Amino acid sequence: MRFLIFITALLFIMAALTIGGLQYDAGISQENFTKHLDEIAWPGINETGVGIEGIIYKFADFVGYTGIEIVKIGADLGYKNPQYDYPYMLENGVRLFKIAIIAVILFALIPVIVPLIALITILVMGIKGLFKKKGEKKKK
Repeated sequence: MRFLIFITALLFIMAALTIGGLQYDAGISQENFTKHLDEIAWPGINETGVGIEGIIYKFADFVGYTGIEIVKIGADLGYKNPQYDYPYMLENGVRLFKIAIIAVILFALIPVIVPLIALITILVMGIKGLFKKKGEKKKK
């Protein structure tokens, strides 16, 4: 599970870098790009809560603000370093994410697969035993 969280965060950062690289390729000037990045802001949650509810609101504000800032930093970094092929790296990251999801699903299915294999083995052995008994009866 930690691996999936890591891959998700990595894809998030790679997407931000790709945004910056694509903006550079589109020919947008540094001033306009910086101006648009500065306009992006987390509006914040204006709710106040008591106890755990207040902590949840503050945590949601923290996560939202942090996410926006990471996107801004990643996009700026991608704009300033266009020599890297960010879309290609993002495609590989998505491919890695798919493989990780399949691996997690298979690991979750192991407790089901092992008894299923045992049942199939017992069933095959039983069918073979029936054919053996029929063959022995025909010989007599």
